[in-house]
Parts: sequence; structure tokens; C-alpha cells
Amino acid sequence: ERLRTAFGVDCFFALFTNIFENASDLFAAGDDGCVSRLGLRDQPVRLEGVMSRKNDFIPKFGRMLRQV
Repeated sequence: ERLRTAFGVDCFFALFTNIFENASDLFAAGDDGCVSRLGLRDQPVRLEGVMSRKNDFIPKFGRMLRQV
């Protein structure tokens, strides 16, 4: 939440990848409406099989953001 305020953005996301578990954890900060519309109320969101931000995460997340 502090980073979101410091950067002056509506939502802030952080993705941490665990190569040993073949998964990533997504954390989100923002107003409740934005976070809940994206289905990110319970955090962290475990993304099984997401190892590459470029190939696995950004395409899917971009589609989610366009629908909000």
C-alpha cells in the first residue's frame, strides 16, 4: 500500500516466482473495487506453473485488466 501511494497509482502489483515450487505468488494493493474485480481479494494469489512474467503472466493479466 505504501508503494502504491508513493508512486501515485490506482493499483500496485508484485509477482514473486519460486523456481523450486514451479509457481508464482501475486500480491496486489489498491482500492477494494479494483482488487476484488480482478479476483485478488485473498492474497497472495498462487499462480501454479507461472514461471515467466513475459510469457505466462503478462498475457493473461493483461486480458484481466482490459475487462475491468
